[in-house]
Amino acid sequence: MAYSAAFSQSIAILAYIDISSTKEDCKYLSIKNISEQLSIPVPSIKRLISMLKRNGLLDTKAGVDGGLALSNDDSKISLFDIFNAIEGINNPLFKIYKDFDFKNFEENKSKVENILDKQERALSKVELDMEKSLKNISLKDIVDG
Repeated sequence: MAYSAAFSQSIAILAYIDISSTKEDCKYLSIKNISEQLSIPVPSIKRLISMLKRNGLLDTKAGVDGGLALSNDDSKISLFDIFNAIEGINNPLFKIYKDFDFKNFEENKSKVENILDKQERALSKVELDMEKSLKNISLKDIVDG
């Protein structure tokens, strides 16, 4: 099971904005420019930008000198912030099957329940570990390498 490419595309968008705004000494970058440089279609960028902006990761400015800018220093934006903006925290990494029919396991029902419980706890731990790891990596870590 994999999430969509939207998460990694969002990292690329934010990293490009971060690098370009520093290198080109311009605070705001256009969607068209980002699309051309990253080969991501404009409609996809607009959709991702909407999610990133709604979650406080991007600022926008209208007008000739307008465009997109990071809303925070790159060291204060974690991969978890980006993941949460794109995938949402209510979207679990693993979908746990819970509609198990115990009729065929009456003799071993408690053993099967124990297995299912251990499975759920193990997968929950993996999800929490991933969340912790994403929180410990900033956009600056990605940009600076």
